[in-house]
Amino acid sequence: MIHVEHSVTAGAVEVYNNLFDGQLGIYWGGPNYTTLSSFQAATGQGVGCLVGDARFRDAAQADFHLLGDSPAVDSGAAAGVYNTFLSLYGIDIRVDIEGTPIPLDGNGNGTAVIDIGSFEYRRP
Repeated sequence: MIHVEHSVTAGAVEVYNNLFDGQLGIYWGGPNYTTLSSFQAATGQGVGCLVGDARFRDAAQADFHLLGDSPAVDSGAAAGVYNTFLSLYGIDIRVDIEGTPIPLDGNGNGTAVIDIGSFEYRRP
């Protein structure tokens, strides 16, 4: 569920690379959208967003690590802030909540391949 009360605020907010699970509800400054495609078509928002089962390791036990077949794996977005932070402070913050590095892609251009969520999937 995403709820943005005022249309002015909705005009200043970006929604991208999210995984929605279950009943979708997006209130966006007036209209309420129940499908991702209707939200995307009406607002131009939601680029890279998906609808599906997150495939957590054990959500019932609050273990929100991703399983390998989760649609969230490699579906995030590399924000420019990572490189800005590195150049300003010399600290690489391309890590997840546990400090696991976000892997770079294999094509040599240095683009981060980020998972959606707090935990980066650890490939075997």
